[in-house]
Amino acid sequence: MTPGRGSVPIRLDTETLIAGTRLSGQIRLTHATRVEYALLADILEHFATRGHLGGRTAAGHGRIQATLTQTITAGAPAESDWRTIVAAGRADAITALNALT
Repeated sequence: MTPGRGSVPIRLDTETLIAGTRLSGQIRLTHATRVEYALLADILEHFATRGHLGGRTAAGHGRIQATLTQTITAGAPAESDWRTIVAAGRADAITALNALT
């Protein structure tokens, strides 16, 4: 098929960063419960140790080296075992999710 006659040519855009490019970001968590804070802390720790950006991970693309710096500006959150708390409400969560479809 020729462009303009019922087909649209495929366009693929990519963005590449030079190895060693430094990126920075910030996450601000306000009014979070201990469980929410603990969950986010675990997610960020997992990303810092095993994360990647973009695709082609099998070819080694997108590997990152992340450093987390935690700054608490108001009362340190107590440790929380979020997995146990979330597991206790598993059946209710599944019921709520099934009601969405």
